[in-house]
Amino acid sequence: MDLQFLNTLYFSPPTKSGESFPGSLFFYAKVKAVVMKKTHKKIEKALVQQLTAACETLLDSSKGFCWLTHHVNFNTFPDSLRVICVYESDDDINQINISQVQQIIAENLESIDIRLKNRNRQILFESEENCTRVSDGIWRLHIDGFLLNRLL
Repeated sequence: MDLQFLNTLYFSPPTKSGESFPGSLFFYAKVKAVVMKKTHKKIEKALVQQLTAACETLLDSSKGFCWLTHHVNFNTFPDSLRVICVYESDDDINQINISQVQQIIAENLESIDIRLKNRNRQILFESEENCTRVSDGIWRLHIDGFLLNRLL
């Protein structure tokens, strides 16, 4: 049985002593496992293959690019698909041609018949520098907060 883990986010205020989660977003994640449908497994496999190809292209062609990841809720796919491109610094993101990066990712996804309705909403950019500053370099927590801020 193949399991997919879904995060349920809950907001929690800082403690009475003033301790809080790094940054301005306070939450903890409750993780539950659900069984992935066979069709979802096939889509996920194809997504990973095409995003890996896009990643390899971006490593060669986009200054400061480090890696990418994705998040999807198959109940509302493909609208729920978010691709997060991670760069070394905020300056790297400010200097890239965002349309060109979006085009590379979109073309790879279109090769498996996945069309993004809104590239600006579905292809996001973040930096290692910002993760370190906001979330002490803990990417799992950072990405959950990053996505939540863009979905609200």
